[in-house]
Amino acid sequence: MQIRPTHIIFTLLSLCAAVTFLSCGHSSPTPSWQERRAIDSIVGNAGGMDSLAALQEKMEEEGNKLGCIVVLREMGKRMRNESRFEDALNLHIRGLQMAKEAGDTTEWVQALNNVGTDYRRLGVIDAAQDYHYRALKLSEECGDTSFAARKNTVTSLNGLGNIYLSLGNYARADSVLRLALEGEKRLNSSLGQAINYANIGSIFSHRGDYDSAWVYYRQSMMLNKKAKSKLGISLCHTYFGSLYEKQRDYGKATDEYLTAYTMMTDSKDEWHALNSLIALAGIYNTTGDDDKTLSFLSKAKAMAEHIESKEHLSSIYALYCKYYKRKGECKSALQAYERSVALQDSVLDMEKKQDTEHQPQHRAYAADEGNG
Repeated sequence: MQIRPTHIIFTLLSLCAAVTFLSCGHSSPTPSWQERRAIDSIVGNAGGMDSLAALQEKMEEEGNKLGCIVVLREMGKRMRNESRFEDALNLHIRGLQMAKEAGDTTEWVQALNNVGTDYRRLGVIDAAQDYHYRALKLSEECGDTSFAARKNTVTSLNGLGNIYLSLGNYARADSVLRLALEGEKRLNSSLGQAINYANIGSIFSHRGDYDSAWVYYRQSMMLNKKAKSKLGISLCHTYFGSLYEKQRDYGKATDEYLTAYTMMTDSKDEWHALNSLIALAGIYNTTGDDDKTLSFLSKAKAMAEHIESKEHLSSIYALYCKYYKRKGECKSALQAYERSVALQDSVLDMEKKQDTEHQPQHRAYAADEGNG
């Protein structure tokens, strides 16, 4: 019998609660790096949700609290990669609670960062910033110099950098992301470096320094290829397209956007797939192809509504405004503009929820680069 994903989530949470209950009042030794690596490998190589549920049962039978926490972390990431942000948040908050109870600083910091990333995707910027900052402080205070601890620190910095980018605070984003980049270099992480090079490239792009933006985006592409990151490569094609568009080379811009869009066609990561969809709608509007403009705007709007992304919807309505303005339809342009502004304001004004009192709601989120 096929097990439904929703059933797996509730079963998983129940099993984790059982492990927590059985271990109450008993201190557990800090897992060694060998234990962590072994469990990360087992969980990371698990197949689908059914396999993770079966693995969770095994962890519960063995009384393996670390295993339970790691499975929660992995399932949450898989949910997030499928744009199921509320499910991801619930799983990661549960993992955070268990890590705190266990006094496992390594998993505690990872959980804080994952919750921060989930909130970023949901558009709850205040909460996202709070969790990433707490992760950074805890990581710095613990004094751990292991690879995992150092990775936690640069992940925290990257999360904060993405938030500053979303808010348009480019000076602060630049300083934080450069710290993250240096950390990823010391860790010899191609993917981590690729993400930060792209983020810094976007800062140069926003400032109009296109030559520097090209340097950073191309470095990101090279490192994404080295890391064999299909998502990263697709995003770089979108970045290339944005620079061509700003330099009014619309033919090359369109080619880059189409390449990015084609690479994401079969992806369940609709949050990132929206980047190329919106870019294509924008370039076709600029070049006056009405049919393709409306077609891609319609696809993007449906996808953004499906994952409830207010930030993407704000960009989509801004493009509708440009389209209607170009067509001389002033009333429709004004309505689209007002809708875009209202959505952007709602992203910036969202208040955080306490992690112990979180209740799933249908909300939406802000943009980030990639690996949170």
